[in-house]
Amino acid sequence: MKKLTAIGFIICIILILFLSGQSGSQAFGMTYRLALPIANIIYDTPDYDQILLVMNGIRLFGRVIAFTAFGVFFTALIHVWGKKLPPRVKNSLSFLGIVIFGIFDEMHKLRIDGRHCTIAEIIVNIICGFIGMALALYVVDKYRRT
Repeated sequence: MKKLTAIGFIICIILILFLSGQSGSQAFGMTYRLALPIANIIYDTPDYDQILLVMNGIRLFGRVIAFTAFGVFFTALIHVWGKKLPPRVKNSLSFLGIVIFGIFDEMHKLRIDGRHCTIAEIIVNIICGFIGMALALYVVDKYRRT
């Protein structure tokens, strides 16, 4: 279990930093290539605004999945590796780690050409991390009872 949580955590960090470390044109190009076929399915002949709407949906979906997975693996990592710590300390560490990484991920975008940081993105990162934390705590509680 220790290896699985560590590997999942490392994969989440690499994926998040890789995707948020792309320049604005790289991120736009990758999302556009994903959005175009989806927009063609949703709309008969999608215009540029409809394609942008699908692109934003893809970005939001990716952020939700990535930060929820981060919250799950980070919380599980702390609970598995810090067995001797009291539950309140483990939960506090998970909480702080999610908040710090959610802010860090957005702040490091300020140094990348064509990227920006918004409070809304920071909030989405943190909320999704908390959802992942709640899922992990639910699983840890179920696992502990069996």
